[in-house]
Amino acid sequence: LVTAGSRQALVRLQSLLPLVAVVSGRGAADVYDRVNVPGLIAIGNHGFERWTPAGAVADPAAEPYLPALQTAVAQIEPLLEPGMSIEDKGPTLSIHYRRAADPKAAAVHLQPAVEAIATEQGLRLYHGRMVFELRPPLTLNKGTAFTALKSPRTPSSVDRFASGRKTARRWAARQRGSRRPSRCTRALSARALVAHAVVVRKPLRGPDQVRALCRGEREGAP
Repeated sequence: LVTAGSRQALVRLQSLLPLVAVVSGRGAADVYDRVNVPGLIAIGNHGFERWTPAGAVADPAAEPYLPALQTAVAQIEPLLEPGMSIEDKGPTLSIHYRRAADPKAAAVHLQPAVEAIATEQGLRLYHGRMVFELRPPLTLNKGTAFTALKSPRTPSSVDRFASGRKTARRWAARQRGSRRPSRCTRALSARALVAHAVVVRKPLRGPDQVRALCRGEREGAP
C-alpha cells in the first residue's frame, strides 16, 4: 500500500538525493502505477524489466526467453485447479495457488508438472509465498538492478540500499550490528522506504532523521 504521505516523502527525497528508485517483484508498469510519482525510476520483475516513458521494457538479455515463457503459459493453464491463476508478466511468469481450496495440496500436485515445464523450456523455477515463479536463467535480481542503478549515474555516491519492509528492516539491523528490528527500523521502512526500494547515500538512524530528510533538514543526518 502506497499512501499519500508515502508519495510525498518520495517526492521530497527526489529533491534531496541524486537517485530515488523503486525495485520490486511486480511488473514495472504495475509498480509505476501503484507508486504514481512522476519521474521515479521503476524497475520491476525482480530486475527483469524497467519502466520507460514508452512503457515497460524487458532487459535485452531476457528477450530470447520470451517465446519459452509464452509456451510455458500455454502448457500450465490447462493444469490449473479452481482458485489458481497464472500471471503473465512478460519476462517472468507467476502461478498463484493461494486461493485454491487446499493451497498446500494444490502446490504438491502442481509442482512436478511446473518443474518439468521449466526444465523443458530452459527456465528457472522459484518458490514464493504460495506462488511458483518461472524466470529466464539469468543473473538478474533486485541486487543486480541496484548495481546497475549505481553506475554510471551515481558511481560512488550511493552506498546503502533497501527493498521492501522486510529487507529494509534487515538492512537497518545490519547497520546497528543486530538482526533484531527496532521501533526505529520499523519507522524507517514504513515512512521513508514505503515498502519499496529507495536508494540513499547513508543510513538513517532513527525516525527523526527520516522526517528531517523528508523535510530537507539535513543537520542531523549521518
